[in-house]
Formats: sequence, C-alpha cells, structure tokens
Amino acid sequence: MKAPSKTLIASLFAVVLFSALLIPAVSLRFESSATSIGEAAPQPPPSAPTPEPARDDTGNSLTEAELFAVTYPQRAKLIRSLGHLPEPCSFGPPAPELVRAIVSGTSPVLLELDRQAGLAAV
Repeated sequence: MKAPSKTLIASLFAVVLFSALLIPAVSLRFESSATSIGEAAPQPPPSAPTPEPARDDTGNSLTEAELFAVTYPQRAKLIRSLGHLPEPCSFGPPAPELVRAIVSGTSPVLLELDRQAGLAAV
C-alpha cells in the first residue's frame, strides 16, 4: 500500500480546517437571517413581578405587623397583651422580628387591638 501524498494530506487538512471555521459562521448567519425574515429572536423569560404591598380600606400600605393583626386579630391581641408569644403556642409562631413589631407597634391598627382588648392606655 502506497503512502498518501503530502498534497492529499494538505488538502484534507484544509477541508477539515475550513469546515471548522465555516460551520459556526453558517450557524450565526442562519440565526441572524431568521430575525431579518421577521421571526423574533428568543427573549429571556420575564422576571417575576414584584408583589404590591397590602393596603387597608383607605389605600394606605400595611406593615407586616398590621397585616398579621388584620389577618389574625385574636392572635395579635394575645401577643400584645402578653408582650410575647404564648407558651405553649397553639398556632404557627410568627418570626421573632414580627412578634417584636406586634408588641411594640403604635399604628392605629395595632392600637385598635389594645382598645378592643381593654388594654388602651389611659
């Protein structure tokens, strides 16, 4: 069997090299032609919308403590009257920061809980 000539090897090398350079260029050209024909290029997925803060009846934003008090008024009254979580706690306990906000809050929503529980300051 005769060894391949240097010309044949050089030609094969050129074909392989040209193919390696040509395929990415053709791929890019195809993608850009799809957009020029009128097809939209794929868009990244939109980010999740930021939720609106909760609002009371007057349209004002509620703090997390106020929202807890509106959602769970009996629990909020108990927490405010004790100054801490009840022991044992018969419900899923809120985070310590939220308990502090419920206990120390002075908003009208939280002060109304005090009035309802008979704890209003004289």
